[in-house]
Amino acid sequence: MRLKKVSNRPDVIEALKIYQPELDEKDVKMYIISGTDTFFVHQKIPNGQIGSISNWQRPVKPKEIKKFITSIMKTHPTHTKISISSNGIIHIHEYKEKALSI
Repeated sequence: MRLKKVSNRPDVIEALKIYQPELDEKDVKMYIISGTDTFFVHQKIPNGQIGSISNWQRPVKPKEIKKFITSIMKTHPTHTKISISSNGIIHIHEYKEKALSI
């Protein structure tokens, strides 16, 4: 299973800007798994990173989620919060802990 970087899709960027008007396109990367309809969006944010995974032909497989977390987000699944929206899109959040200032 190889993740292949693809050009940013304008429709996805516009959808992201609805919720994040200050979004900088260079912070967003998009990927697919060659030979499948599995689509990934990865975004760096000031306090961590977020990702979304979708496949309109079938449910996203657990191994696809794990591959994205370890290969693209470069973290461990236990350091993330994973949720599924009503339309089947997988949302993954990793928030960096802020150091307490004393």
